[in-house]
Amino acid sequence: MRYRPSVVGASKIVYAQAAGATSLDSDIVLNPPGPGNNTALGHCTLQFATGLGLCTFSGGTGKFQWFHASANVSYLGGPNWAWDGTYSFSPRD
Repeated sequence: MRYRPSVVGASKIVYAQAAGATSLDSDIVLNPPGPGNNTALGHCTLQFATGLGLCTFSGGTGKFQWFHASANVSYLGGPNWAWDGTYSFSPRD
């Protein structure tokens, strides 16, 4: 299933580490709009030379407790990157 706007559309992604000259390798927090303690926890790696990367999520708080996602990331231009991947809100065994 591709990302729905309700999952990431108006959400903010907070990167724990700053980007380097050639890449980004950072823990991330997806913080959706609205009240409550609902965040998803993950990690992103981006290679600026190729314009490609990968972001993954595994769990979080509130409604994101069982959230799992994996997204291929590609550079669109300027500050914009596209995310294309799958997600679920179900516990994994």
